[in-house]
Order: sequence, then C-alpha cells, then structure tokens
Amino acid sequence: MATREALQAWDPASTRPAVTPPLSIHHAIHPHLRHWLLGLLAARAGEADAVAEEAEALAELEIPAGEDVLIERLARTLEAERLRLQGDPAAALAALEGARADLWFQYVVASPVHAGGYERFLRAELLEAVGREREAAAWLGAIAERSPYELVFREPARRRREGLLKGLRGER
Repeated sequence: MATREALQAWDPASTRPAVTPPLSIHHAIHPHLRHWLLGLLAARAGEADAVAEEAEALAELEIPAGEDVLIERLARTLEAERLRLQGDPAAALAALEGARADLWFQYVVASPVHAGGYERFLRAELLEAVGREREAAAWLGAIAERSPYELVFREPARRRREGLLKGLRGER
C-alpha cells in the first residue's frame, strides 16, 4: 500500500534527470512508468478497473521519440493483466503476443523496463493457463538469458518450468 501511495503522489516532472546510464534512459518515460507500475500494483490487488484506468492514463501520454515499442509493450502488459483478472487468459495472451519486440539490445541489457522480464514471465503463465505447457516451459527456460535484470525471475521460472515438465511427462 505504501508503494502505491508513493507512486500516486510522485510527480515525474519534478524528478531531476539522471546523468548516469542506465538511469538516464528512463527520464523521458517516467510518467509512463508511473502509470504502468500503478497498473501492475492494481493487478496484484485484483483490481481490474484500476488496471484499466492506468492503461487509459498511459495511452493518453505523448510517446517520446524512440520509445514507441516499449510504451506499446507496457500498454499491452496492462491490457493482458486486465483481461487475466476478468478470467480471459486467451485474450490476455493475445494482447501480449501482438506486441512488437524490436528493442535495442543495449537497452535490454541496461534497463529492467526494457528487459521485459515481467512480461516474459507473464506470457509463460498465460501460455500455461491456456494449455500450451510446452511453449510455457520454453519461455520459462529462456528467462534470465538476456539481461541481468531478469535474474529475479530465474528461480521462480526454474521451479515453474520444472513443474510443467513433470506434468508433461506424467509425473507428480
């Protein structure tokens, strides 16, 4: 709750620009990140309407030059979370699958936002939810292979993948 309140109170325009990479690459998208993070916290709380509100607020922001692919992915992530909360994992998966993936590798390595680890883990969860366990296992197996910011997902992905593979082999 405190994190959500702090994000709601945060004025991105008043944030002093960072000069050190990788933090400097995020300055132009601070308002976008605020709405995305508030949407993710709303999703965690099970509040589909609040997720939709944050997605709408994100969509109303001007997109900085060169950030269209990332901002689209953030928006699609919120849409996927909303649809998942509404009990439609297939539509949620379709929302994620429609995102473009042409991000600059240097940004992927340097930024937790550009790395997309959360979205990749979410995609694996949705693949499993719609019965595409083999694909889910493949996505989980690739987590933490392209960015150090995905390391936080490595152990949960490994455990989930192990369970999926056991299920596919008919083990308990």
